[in-house]
Amino acid sequence: MIFRESLIGLILTRRAETYAFYEFWRGLALKLITSQSLPLKLFGWDQVSDLIEASEVMRPPPKSFIVSGAGTTFVNGKYNFTGLKTDDGFFRPLSEISYEMKIPNNVPGKVGGGKTLTLFRCTMRSKQKWWFLSEADEEQPGTDKDIDYYQHKPTTQNEEAEPPACGWSTSPNKSGEDPPPNLQAIGLVVPNGEEYNTLEHQLAKWAIENKVIKLVLGDSAHREIVSRSTDLIRFLAGMCEKDEPLEDNSIVSKAGVTPNEYCLKAEHLLLAWKTCTSKADAAVSDEVYQLLVSILPNLSNDLALPLIHEIQNSLKGGADKKDHLFEVAEFCSTLASSNPMDIDAGANAGGNSSVAVISDEARAAVLKLLWSVLTHPGASSLKCYEELKAYVTNELRVEPIGKVHRETFLGSCKETLTVNARKITGAESIDEILALRMVKLTRFVLEACPRDQAVVLVTADNASLAVLLFRELTAYLNRRAVSLASPQLKKQTSSMVSADNHHQLALSERLHIIRYAYGLSDRADMSSHQLDHLWSLCAVPGDREALMIFLANAANAEMGPAAMAMNPALNDTSLQTQQSHSVSSHSKQPLLAAYSDEVRVYAFQNLFCASSFDWEQLGEGAYQSFQLLFKSLKRETRTSLTSQGPALDALWKICLEAGNDDVASQAMKDLLAVYSAIASTERQQASIPNAWNKSRVNSSTPGSLSGSRMESLAQRVFQCLVRVKEGLEADDPAAERSAERCLRILNASIGNSSGESTMDSIPAGDVNFSLPMSDPSSASVSEVLRTVPHGMRGQACYRTIVIMARRTPTQNQVANSSGAAPTLPPIRDEAGNLIVCHTNGAGRQAAPKQSNFRFSLDVHPPETLSSIKANISKYCDHPIALVTPLARSGRCAMTGGRLPGGETTQTNLTSV
Repeated sequence: MIFRESLIGLILTRRAETYAFYEFWRGLALKLITSQSLPLKLFGWDQVSDLIEASEVMRPPPKSFIVSGAGTTFVNGKYNFTGLKTDDGFFRPLSEISYEMKIPNNVPGKVGGGKTLTLFRCTMRSKQKWWFLSEADEEQPGTDKDIDYYQHKPTTQNEEAEPPACGWSTSPNKSGEDPPPNLQAIGLVVPNGEEYNTLEHQLAKWAIENKVIKLVLGDSAHREIVSRSTDLIRFLAGMCEKDEPLEDNSIVSKAGVTPNEYCLKAEHLLLAWKTCTSKADAAVSDEVYQLLVSILPNLSNDLALPLIHEIQNSLKGGADKKDHLFEVAEFCSTLASSNPMDIDAGANAGGNSSVAVISDEARAAVLKLLWSVLTHPGASSLKCYEELKAYVTNELRVEPIGKVHRETFLGSCKETLTVNARKITGAESIDEILALRMVKLTRFVLEACPRDQAVVLVTADNASLAVLLFRELTAYLNRRAVSLASPQLKKQTSSMVSADNHHQLALSERLHIIRYAYGLSDRADMSSHQLDHLWSLCAVPGDREALMIFLANAANAEMGPAAMAMNPALNDTSLQTQQSHSVSSHSKQPLLAAYSDEVRVYAFQNLFCASSFDWEQLGEGAYQSFQLLFKSLKRETRTSLTSQGPALDALWKICLEAGNDDVASQAMKDLLAVYSAIASTERQQASIPNAWNKSRVNSSTPGSLSGSRMESLAQRVFQCLVRVKEGLEADDPAAERSAERCLRILNASIGNSSGESTMDSIPAGDVNFSLPMSDPSSASVSEVLRTVPHGMRGQACYRTIVIMARRTPTQNQVANSSGAAPTLPPIRDEAGNLIVCHTNGAGRQAAPKQSNFRFSLDVHPPETLSSIKANISKYCDHPIALVTPLARSGRCAMTGGRLPGGETTQTNLTSV
C-alpha cells in the first residue's frame, strides 16, 4: 500500500519517469515468464498480476457519466467531472471525485429546472465510502442538508474508486422514486490525445505485441501458469470495449493507437480450446476449462459466440476430424459447477445487479451446446450427464427466453421421435440407446415447462405429441419382436442378456412418459383400440406385467404424496415407483387419468379378465395391478364385475393357475372375500321388507347363498376338480398344484384352515353343497361314492382324530350331588372369540368318571358328522342327541390320512 501511494504521488511531478518505470517493470516480467525455470516463470506471472493491479489503480476517472432509468426523471442526464486536475490536464491523484449536472430553467416541460445535481463520494462514519446522487445544498454541500435521491453502498474496493454502473438503491428519505438508475462511464480525465495512452493501454499493448497469451496456452503450457494467467486474460477481455471513439475526429492519439486495438481476440480463445483438445495432460485441460468459464461473463458477444460455436463444432469433428465429446462434456461440467449463468436474465436486463452475466445471445449458444451434448450418441457414457441435465433444467426455467428454448428443444425431440416411429421392421439401422434417451429427453423438456405450457404442447393438433409417443412405443415393440426372432441374436447369449436388461428399462421409461403425456389434460385420452394394440404387442410375461402396472396406474387420477402413502391399494413397490415417477417435478400437480371410465371397464373386463390370459409366469406386480383396478371398480358399485361378471372367473383362474404362490394366496383371499361380501349382501337384501311390509323370500335354502345371484361355491370347486382330473390324466404338471389350491379354497371356505390365514372365511352354513345329481335324497350309496374324488375312497384314507370330551357341570351334579364340579365358564381365545360354549343337559352317568377325557377315533373322508357323533355317543355312553361338536384344532387336512410307515395325521375335536 505504501509503495502504491508513492507511485501515485510520483506521477504528479515526474510522469515520464513513472511511465519509464512501468516499462522497465513490464520488461522484467517478460524475461521472467520466458525463462526456462518454472519457479522464475511463476514469479514472473505474479509480477504480471501486480502490474495489472497497479495499472488499474492509476487509471484516470471517467470524464462524465450518463445516468438513465431513474424513477425520478430529472435525475437522468449527463454528469460532467468537477474534481481537481493538474496543470497539464490530468486528474489529480488522491483528490475527491465528483460530477455535476445543472438543469436549465428554460427547458419546456423539464421537471427540476434550475436544480444542480451532484454525483459524489462521501466517507461515512464506518469509514466506508458511499456514492450519492443528490441535490447539494448551496451553503453546506456534502452535509445532511443535501437532498439524496439515490445511493450506492460499495461491496468491493473498485466500487469505492469510481461510481459503479449498477447496484444503486433508492435513498431511505424517500426523495427518490423507484427504480434506481444505471450509470454509463464516458471517456477519461486526460488531455486530448492521451485517451489511449494510459498505463492500462500500455500493458495491453505489451501483452499483445509480445504474444504473452501464446506463451500461456502453447505447447509448453503448465497448469500452474494457466491458473496464474487468468487475471491477464480477464484484463484483456475488459479492454475490448473500454475505448470509445474520440469526440473530435481531428485529434489523433499521441500513442498512435486506435480504439480497442490491443485486447483479447477470438483467436486467443480458440487457441485455448485447441489446447484442451490436443493436450494429453488432463490437469492442464482442467485449468483451461476453469479459465474459459471464469472469463465467460466478461466476454463480449464477438468473443463468446465464436468460442462456443467452435466448442460445439468439436462434437461433429472439427479440423482434426475427431469427435471431442469428452472434452466438450468436461467444459460443460465446469460451466455447470461454476454456474456463472445462475442469474435471472430479467435481473440482467434490469441492470440492478453488480455481478457480470453473459448476454442472452451467448446464453442461447451455451444452451444449444448443452443440448448437443445431451443428444449426442455417446452421451450415455458421460459421468456428468445428470449434472448437465440439472443445469439445463434451471436454464430452461429462466423467463422469458426459457419458453423459446423449451419449444425449440421439444421440436428437436419430435423430429427424432417421428423418424424412429417409422422404423418398425427392424431392417432399418437405429441406435436403441439413443432412441430411448430422446424419449426421456422429451419428458425432461415437458417437465421443465410450466403446467399450462406443457398442456398446450401435448394437446396441440389433436394431442399429436401424445399420439407420437404412443406410435414410437409401438414401433419399438415391433422392432423388439423382430430382433427376438432373429437367428443372429439367438446365437449371442451375452447380447441377449444385455438387450433384455435394456429392454426392461426402455419399456418402463416409454410407458412412464405416455402416462405423463396422457395425464396432463383430459383433452388427451387413450382409447380402447390403443390398449388392445399394446396388449397384443406385450405378449412376453415381463412386458405384460409392465403394461398391467402402467394400465392400473393410469386408470385413476394421481394423489398427493400423503394420500398415496395412506392408500392401501398402492402398497406395491412397483406401483408406488411408477406413480411417484410420473408426477411432474416442476408443476407439483398430480396427473389425471390417462383414459376414461368406459375404457377402464373395457380394459379390466376384456384384458385383465380375459379367459385366454395366462398367469403362469406373472408376478406380484401384475396381480397388484389387477387388484387395484378390481377394487376401484368395486368401490363404484359395478356389481357386474364382482358377482356375475368376469372378475370372479378371473380370480378363480388366478388362484388355480398362477405360477407364483404368493399371487395365488392373495387371489384366494380376495376370492373368499368376494363370496363373503356377496353372502352378506344377500342376507341384508333378504331381510329388507318390500312394499307390502313382507320380507323378501329367498329361493335358496336358509343360510345359503342366493342361487339366482351366483353359482354355488361347492359346484365351482367340483368343476375345478373335474378339470384337475382331466389334467392329471393328460399328465399336466400344473394339475396337481391346482388340486391342492382347490382344496385350500374349500377348507378355507368352511372354516377348516389351519388358523394362520388372515382371509375372511365364509361360514359353512352359507354354502350350498349340492351333489351333481338330479335327486340326491334318493341316490344310492354307490352313486354318492362316485362323487368322491379318486384317492379318498379306500381303506388307506382313514384318519385318526383325537376327541376331547367334556361333560357339562349339570351332568356332573346329577351324577354326583355331593362332589359336583363347579360351573365352567365359556372358553374364549385372545381376541375374545368364543371357542367352547358348555350346554346344560340331563343324561345318564357316562362310563368314564372324569368330567374331561380324551380318546382317539378313526374316521373316513366320506363319513358324515352324524356317524362321528354316533361313535362318540357309544364310547361315552351318552345320548347322541346331547353330543355337540364345538371346536376343531390341529394340523391341516391332507389328501391321505396315513403317512408312509403307518404314521397318521391327527386333528383334535372338542365336544360336549
